[in-house]
Amino acid sequence: MFRLIWSIVISCVLITVGQTAYAQDASEKPLIGILLNDGGKGGYSQYPWYAMRKNYSAVIAKMGGVPVFIGHDVTVADDYLNRLDAIVLPGGDLDSPPSAHKKNQNATVDPKRYPREAIEFKLIQEAYRRDMPVLGICAGMQNMNVALGGTLHNLKASGQTKMEHRHDNREKIQHTIKVEPNSLLYKVVQSKQFGVNSNHRSGINELASRYVVTARAPDGVIEAIEAQNKSFFIGVIWHPEYVLTPQEEKLWKAFIQAAVVYKKEHKKS
Repeated sequence: MFRLIWSIVISCVLITVGQTAYAQDASEKPLIGILLNDGGKGGYSQYPWYAMRKNYSAVIAKMGGVPVFIGHDVTVADDYLNRLDAIVLPGGDLDSPPSAHKKNQNATVDPKRYPREAIEFKLIQEAYRRDMPVLGICAGMQNMNVALGGTLHNLKASGQTKMEHRHDNREKIQHTIKVEPNSLLYKVVQSKQFGVNSNHRSGINELASRYVVTARAPDGVIEAIEAQNKSFFIGVIWHPEYVLTPQEEKLWKAFIQAAVVYKKEHKKS
């Protein structure tokens, strides 16, 4: 009888220890904010709704992060920033505000007309100040540039290129990019050239002064940028959440690791 009771006690202790260890491991995972897109009206609901493709949260979870969705209420932007450890600015079929195409414009917009950009610009500017890790993808990269003073243009209308950059199949490699060897991007992916998908109409026209170009397409179109003297503040125009090439996996892993470091250095009380 004594042996039976002791066996039960030992089992309970082991289970408790195991649960505690798991909880500690889980608590060390960084919280990664994903800015939602506006779903509009109709389809899912007759009322306004948010939308986001599942592969963003899936790749973050796969790489060791905890995905947290960010709505468009700009009044709680600081609350998101105080709790999160990194931010993903996703792609989206967006109509950029007119100010995005004009130099020296104040990067603020009407939240009723451009709800995503209103909070996005604030998140970018404050994350830059805090040195919080940010990964901008497609439209997210473009808004990283606009938020800090850069401009955009339509690639075809500008006459910059005859190469097609708008392809619907994001799971297919469309062209190669060349990576600047002295960049953080190169340090992360360890490749001077690799293939990417391509699904965008607009591109960077004038680069904000706080960024450097770190990758280009064969026609010279800017494919990646990063902020100087920041731990991880990278924007890419392609969609690394689809194909997950070896280089893209390294990019996501480095992003999550940067979030882990940020979490430890800015321990939330």
